[in-house]
Amino acid sequence: MSSNDPPPRRPLRVPAGPLERATRWGVLAGGLAAGFVGEGVRRLAGGAEASYDQLVFTAANAERLVRGLGRMRGAAMKLGQALSLELDGVMPEGFTDVLTALQSSGYTMTPAQRNRALGRAWGPGWRRHFEHFEEEPFAAASIGQVHRARTIGGRDLAVKVQFPGVASSIGADVDNLGTLFRATGLVPRDYDIGPLLAQVKEQLEGETDYLREAASLERYARELDGLDDVRVPAPVAELTTGDVLAMEFVHGRPLAELWQNEAPRADREHAAATLIRVVLCELFEAGFVQSDPNFANFLVDGKTLVCLDLGAAVDVDERTRARVGAMLSAGLAGDEARLIALFREFGWVGDEADELVRPLATLVAMSCEPLRSTEPYDFGTSDLHLRARDLGMELVLERGMRRPPPPEIVFLNRKLGGTYLICARLGARVDLRHLAADYLDADYLAADYLDG
Repeated sequence: MSSNDPPPRRPLRVPAGPLERATRWGVLAGGLAAGFVGEGVRRLAGGAEASYDQLVFTAANAERLVRGLGRMRGAAMKLGQALSLELDGVMPEGFTDVLTALQSSGYTMTPAQRNRALGRAWGPGWRRHFEHFEEEPFAAASIGQVHRARTIGGRDLAVKVQFPGVASSIGADVDNLGTLFRATGLVPRDYDIGPLLAQVKEQLEGETDYLREAASLERYARELDGLDDVRVPAPVAELTTGDVLAMEFVHGRPLAELWQNEAPRADREHAAATLIRVVLCELFEAGFVQSDPNFANFLVDGKTLVCLDLGAAVDVDERTRARVGAMLSAGLAGDEARLIALFREFGWVGDEADELVRPLATLVAMSCEPLRSTEPYDFGTSDLHLRARDLGMELVLERGMRRPPPPEIVFLNRKLGGTYLICARLGARVDLRHLAADYLDADYLAADYLDG
C-alpha cells in the first residue's frame, strides 16, 4: 500500500447499529422525495410541465444519493458503485456518472470508532505493537480505511481497519437500496435486479472477511508469480483478524497519477499492457480473479504494477473459463449463430426469437473490437464504451431485453469493462491481439478476417 493517495475526507461517524442505519435510510429516501416535490413545484411555478423522469432524475437528486450513500459507507456505498457499472445503459446516464463518483467519496470513521475497532482486534494495549502508528488514514473506501504503521521491529505496514457495523448490515443495506432504486424508477420496474443484488451480497460478505482477504493475497501472489513487473503485498498473519488486515507497506504512486500528471506514453502503455497480462492470467490460467478493477487498487513503482485489495477475488471454474473463451472467439469471428447458442447456454436469454437476441450478438462482437485490431488498439481515442452503452440501452429500453446476465457472468462485465476504462484513462495503445493470442482459439485468431 502507498500513502501517496490524496487525503480522504473528514472524519464522520459511521452509522453502526441497525436502528441508526435504518434512520439514515429514511433520511436518504425522504431527501429524494423532497427533491422530487421541490422540482415539481419549481417547474409548476415557472409554468412548465414535467415528466416523472424529469422530476426524479435531476442533478440535485443524484448528488443527494451520492452524499447519502457516501455517509453510510459499507454495502450501501459499495452497491452504488457496482450499480454504476452493472446498470450503465439501464439507469439514466447522469445517475450512473454521479454514482461513479462514489469511488472517491471516502469519508473516514471518527478516532473513537477506530480505536475501539483496534482495541477489539488487538486488545486494550494495542499500541505496544508499534513504534509508530499514523493517526490519520491515508486512504478510505466503502468497507474501511488504511493507516500506515511501523512495528517495534521496524517493519513498515499498511493497516486496513473495517468500518463498524458494515459486516452485519450487508443484507439490510442491499435490500434497502434495491427497494429505493425500484421505488424511484432509477431501474426500470420490469428489469430484474434480483440476481445482481444477490451477487453483491455474496461479494460483500467475502470482502468484509479480512482473514479471507489475507489468504487471497497469498494465493494471488502465487498465481501471478510467473508474470514480470507485478507485485502483491504480503499479509502479516499475527496482526490480521476478521476486521483488521495488516500487510506490508509497498512504495508506489497511484496508477491515476500516470494520466493526471501526463506521464510519458511509454510508461502509461507499459502499465496498461501489464494490467491486461494480469487479467488474461487471471481468467485463463489461474481461475482466480480480482473482480473489482477500480484504478485505486493499483500502484506503480517504476515498471512494476502493484495489485492491491483482494477482497473481491473470486474463483472462476474451468467450465466458465472455457465458455468465456468460446464466447470471445465467436465474437472475434462474428459467428452469430454460435454466440446466440452460447447466450442460451449461459442463461442470458430464454425462448426469445433469434431476431431479438441478434443485437446482443452484435454487442459482444463490438466488445471484441480491441482483440480484433491488427494494430495496437488505441484505447485513448476509442469511443467503444459509448457505442456499447448506446446499444445496451437500445436492447433494454427499446427491444425489451430485461433479463440480466447470470451472477457468474456479472463479474466478467465488471472486470473487462473496468479494465477497458483504465486503459482508456491511460490513453494507451496496446497490441491486445498479440497478448491474447495464446489464450483464444487459434483458428479464429489466424482467420483471414483479422488481416482485413
